Amino acid sequence: MKTAEQIASFIVMILAVAVYAMTLQFPSLEGFETGPAFFPKMLSIVFFILGVLLFLQSFRSSNDKLPEKMRDALIIMVLMLVYLYLVTLLGFNISTPIILVIFLAFLKVRTWYSYIALPIGVTFFVYLIFQVFLGVPIPEGAMFG
Repeated sequence: MKTAEQIASFIVMILAVAVYAMTLQFPSLEGFETGPAFFPKMLSIVFFILGVLLFLQSFRSSNDKLPEKMRDALIIMVLMLVYLYLVTLLGFNISTPIILVIFLAFLKVRTWYSYIALPIGVTFFVYLIFQVFLGVPIPEGAMFG
C-alpha cells in the first residue's frame, strides 16, 4: 500500500502543477497586487507541498488503516463534487452550510452547537471577505440567479 500512497502523492503534485500553470493564463487586474490567480496559485502551492509530505510519509507509515483512509478520501471527493453541483444549483449561501453540516457529521463532531455556529460562521466570513471586502461575486445558483 505504500505504492498507493506514492502514486496518490504524485497525482496530487501533478494536479497542483497543472492548476498553477492554468493560473498563469488568468487576467491580471491593474492597480491590484493580487488578482484572480492569487488564491488558486496559493492553493496549488499548498497542495504541492502536501503531496511532497505525503510522499515522504509513505516511507514511514504503517499500512493498517490505509484502505479506510482511501475510502474516506473517496467519500470526501464525492462530497466535494456534490458541493460543486449544489453551488451551481442553490448558490454559495445555501449550499455551503449544507455541505459543512455533512462534513461535520462525516467527521463525527459531537457538539450540537458546532453544527450551527461553524456552517453559519464560515459562510458569513467567506461572504464578508469575498463579496463585501474584495468585491468578488459569490455564486447565486441557477434557482435564484
